[in-house]
Amino acid sequence: MSVTVTLNPSGHTFVVEAGETILESALRSGLAPEYGCANGSCGECKARVVSGELSEIRFHDYVIGEADKRMGYTLLCSATAVEDTVIEVLEAARPEDIPVQTVRARVHGLDRIRDDLLIVNLRVQRGRILRFLAGQHVQLTLKGLAPKKLPVASCHCDGLNLQFHLRRDSDDAFSAHVFERLKTSDKLGVEGPWGTFTLQVDNERPIIFFACDTAFAPIKSIIEHAINLELSQKMHLYWCVPGDSPPYMHNYCRSLTDALDNFSYHAVAGVSTSGEVGAKRVIADHPDLRDFDIYLAGPDEFIGPGSRTFLDGGLPAERLFQYSADTRGPEPTRE
Repeated sequence: MSVTVTLNPSGHTFVVEAGETILESALRSGLAPEYGCANGSCGECKARVVSGELSEIRFHDYVIGEADKRMGYTLLCSATAVEDTVIEVLEAARPEDIPVQTVRARVHGLDRIRDDLLIVNLRVQRGRILRFLAGQHVQLTLKGLAPKKLPVASCHCDGLNLQFHLRRDSDDAFSAHVFERLKTSDKLGVEGPWGTFTLQVDNERPIIFFACDTAFAPIKSIIEHAINLELSQKMHLYWCVPGDSPPYMHNYCRSLTDALDNFSYHAVAGVSTSGEVGAKRVIADHPDLRDFDIYLAGPDEFIGPGSRTFLDGGLPAERLFQYSADTRGPEPTRE
C-alpha cells in the first residue's frame, strides 16, 4: 500500500511505496531534501514529523536525542510512512542551497559507444553521497592529472550513481588517461557541484531542449528530473550532431517519445559547430518562441550563434538558459 507525504514549507507531495524510505521516495520523485550519507550515519536528513505515523525500516548509527524525539524528529533515510504524513524539512530550491562537497567514487562501468566516445558510470563510495541539482557540473580528479570539469548526465534522484559523457581529446591528458588506461574499480575524486543551469521548476511554459553532441549530458539530467517531477507541459528535444549518424543515445531518446505523451525528440544531423542551423530548424517547427523556455547546451561556438538566432526569433532573453561545454579550469570553493 502506498501513502502520501507532504513536505513543509514547500508543499511538495509524493507517494511512498511499500519498503521505501521517505528519502528514497522523495529523491525518486525529483525533490531535493537535505541529506548526506543516506545510510543513517550523518544525521543530515533529520526532519520533524508534523502529523502522521512513521516506522523505522533501516538501522542507523546516528543518535537522535531524547528532546528531538519528543519533538517528532526522525531520519528520512531510515523511516517510511505508515499513513499520510506531513514532514517539516529543508529542501534545495536553488544551486546556492547545496554546498560544495568532495566524495570518492569508483568506476562502475565504461560504455564505449565509439572509438572517440565513452560513457563513464561512477558509483560513489559509501559514507557520503553527492548532492547536486540536475544540470550542474563537477570536477573529476585522477592522481597526477589536472581536474576535468564535466556535467553530470544522470539525475540527482540518485546521488550514488553518477554518469558522464566524454569525447576523446588528444590534447587533454585526462581524456587520454580515461580512454587508454581507466578501468572498472579505479578510484576518482568528485568535487562539486557548480553551475546554475538547472530546471526552472516553477515555470509551466513548454520547454525546448537544444543540445550539441556530448553537451546532451546536462540536458539529459534535466529531462530526467522533469520526468520524475511529472511535469505536464510539452517538452521538445533537438539534439544536433556532426555527420550523418544519429546521436549516440538515439534509442534512449526515442524510448522517451514512446513512453511520454508530452515529449518529442528530433535528431538534427550535420550540425557540428554553429548552432544557427539547428536553431533555425527549431524556429521552423515553432515560429512563435514567446511562450517557451529554451535550455541550450554546447561549446561556445555553438551557443553564440544559436542563442542569437533564438533571441532574434522572438525568445525573451530571460527564458534562455545556457550551459557552456567550454568551461575550463578549477572551480573556486563556494562558502
